[in-house]
Amino acid sequence: MEEELVKRAGIPFQAIPAAGLHGVGPRALPRNTFTLVRGVKASMKILREFKPDVLFFTGGYVAGPMAFAGRRVPTLLYVPDIEPGMALKSLTRFADVIAVTAPDSQKYLSRKAITTGYPIRTELTAWNKQRAYTNLNLGDDSPVLLVTSFDEFKDFEERGEKFRLWVQKLS
Repeated sequence: MEEELVKRAGIPFQAIPAAGLHGVGPRALPRNTFTLVRGVKASMKILREFKPDVLFFTGGYVAGPMAFAGRRVPTLLYVPDIEPGMALKSLTRFADVIAVTAPDSQKYLSRKAITTGYPIRTELTAWNKQRAYTNLNLGDDSPVLLVTSFDEFKDFEERGEKFRLWVQKLS
C-alpha cells in the first residue's frame, strides 16, 4: 500500500526486505532472520547512494534493517501510538531523538522522549464546518460520521472535552 501511495506522489521508492521475529515459529525464524540480514544489506546500499542527513522512523519491523544500517546517521523516532509495539521499542536504541504523541507513552519507553502531539497539516486547524464541506466536496445536507478512538487515555475527560469543543467548532 505505501509503495503505491509513494510512487503515485512521484517520490522514488525502494523496497527493503524485512520480516518480523516476534511471535514467529521456529521454522520461520531462520528464514526471517536471513530476510532481515538481506534488508540490512539493501539498506546500506540505499544509504550509500542517497546519503541522507537524517532518518525518520515511525516503527514497524520494516524499519529495523534501515535503523541498524543507518546507526551512524542522526535518527528521529516518532511513536504515534500510546503503547508502542515491540518493533518501535527495539528501534529506540538507534534513535537520537524520540518523539511521542502523548506523555503516557513515556512509561513504555526506556529513554526520555519529547511529547510533540500528533502531527497535523497546519491548514486543517483553520477548517470550520463550511470549509470542511467545501474541501471534501460534500453538499450542505450531506450526513457526516466522524469516527475516532480514545484508547488508553487516562485523561479521557480532558481529551473528551477538547474533542467536544472541536466538534462544536465544526457544527
